[in-house]
Amino acid sequence: MTGWAFRLPNGDNAFFREPLPWRAPLPHRLEPHSDVSWFVATDVIKNVAAENAVAYQSLRPYVTLASGRPVYAKRRGIGLK
Repeated sequence: MTGWAFRLPNGDNAFFREPLPWRAPLPHRLEPHSDVSWFVATDVIKNVAAENAVAYQSLRPYVTLASGRPVYAKRRGIGLK
């Protein structure tokens, strides 16, 4: 995987590049049947949603494969109430 982001309802993307010590570096090779997680502070996501006048529940996470193809999460949002 070469990147990850959130797709906004208008088609724009929100990328989070700040380095966090527990985040796997990119690009990242994901072996079959393995998993990986990336994290961003929920306040940052709330701010992105507010700046774009959308509900954070409408953001759709995705990863970008080395081929350039995006793979989207099955569910929108980040799980906040």
